Amino acid sequence: MSEESLVTVTRSHDDKAAHVTLNRPNKLNAINPEMASELAAVVEELERDDTVRLLTIRGAGGNFCAGVDIDGIHEFVKDSKMDDLRDAEAQIEDCFETLADCSLPSLSLVEGYALAGGLEVLLLTDFIIAVEDAQIGDQHINRNLVPGGGSTQRLPRRIGQQRAKELIFTGKRISGTEAADWGLATEAVTADELEATRDSWTEDITSKGRRTLKTAKYLVEQSQSADLDTGIELEKFVSTAHFFTDEGKEGLRSFSEDE
Repeated sequence: MSEESLVTVTRSHDDKAAHVTLNRPNKLNAINPEMASELAAVVEELERDDTVRLLTIRGAGGNFCAGVDIDGIHEFVKDSKMDDLRDAEAQIEDCFETLADCSLPSLSLVEGYALAGGLEVLLLTDFIIAVEDAQIGDQHINRNLVPGGGSTQRLPRRIGQQRAKELIFTGKRISGTEAADWGLATEAVTADELEATRDSWTEDITSKGRRTLKTAKYLVEQSQSADLDTGIELEKFVSTAHFFTDEGKEGLRSFSEDE
């Protein structure tokens, strides 16, 4: 998908990193089917780009994402357009699955609101850098709705059941600083520090081998579904196979040269 054809997201490349921006600022970057489709297509293209070693996601206009665009869903329900509603939901679900399956290391940059579906997008990335006064929360319960994009499953894995229940059952928002204290955000910074922090993370990650990064991410993510013994055996098998890749051979040579 060319840059010119994109409407609701933008992207740029910085050496070995790809930077994607959710671009519906007048709607607080709420996710509609068009954005979901474009975001999924961009991520799939980046997966195939051998130059990319890191994906960053942020929102335009000072907010990350206020969730799924409920106005469109409400119209489908009001007009009893069940097929249209199912199509819209399928596009959003496909987007979330594409992000969940992304093998590239990923980093979210959070300013302003990251609520409901916006929080669920954050949970699909590996690292979250939040501005200290960002507002992060699930919010579904405040409208007598329940999460449909993964909060009930991914949030407890990120911050534990008790904290997850607090956010989901009360609908409260927490600041970027609190999110870092809870272990939800990787780091909380001032607004003035956000760009420099992104650049530092980008430099640290993209200096590593692309295949090595993807393999390490795969193994860590398997730990969420495999028991410890199975995970250890998988790690042994994969790490041994990695020795025979170009990056693995280069790594072994570097150890020999340092001796």
